[in-house]
Amino acid sequence: MLNQQYLVIDYGTTHIKGMLVSDSFGTISILRTEMLPLVDITGEDEYEYNLVRFIQSFFPEEKNFILNLPTDKVIIRDIVIPLEKENAVWQALPFAVESLLPYPIETVSVKGSIWKKEEDNTSLVTFSSHHNDIVQTVLPLKRTDTQLKSVYTDLYSLAAIIKQHHINIDEM
Repeated sequence: MLNQQYLVIDYGTTHIKGMLVSDSFGTISILRTEMLPLVDITGEDEYEYNLVRFIQSFFPEEKNFILNLPTDKVIIRDIVIPLEKENAVWQALPFAVESLLPYPIETVSVKGSIWKKEEDNTSLVTFSSHHNDIVQTVLPLKRTDTQLKSVYTDLYSLAAIIKQHHINIDEM
């Protein structure tokens, strides 16, 4: 698709923020930003209430979303896999992190960000989340005409920055 528009949503601790973005021929433009304070409610799902309230208040016509997975639903591990080739690292990732998780690997989604490559070793930051937590996070967006473009965590984004800019962790 040559021109795509999507809403990036960040559900914070005090506010929910959104940024409407247009991606046209690889050029990303911010079309609009909005912010709304979270409302404490009792007897209902506060997360769902606030998310739906935000979308209906500012972006009711939007159907494509990028959503942050809350950090309390993500298990983060720093691991070293004794492999060099990136393809092999990605294939070994679930098995390498399995013993570090409190859930069976079949019930978890695992992503990683390589931050250091050495001879015979690859260092990664891994991000794992239980399938139920992912479903609960995206459930308020489940409409027949909705497309969830992706689910991220802030920490995954930060790890990608470390990789992209080759920041030496030891110097930080």
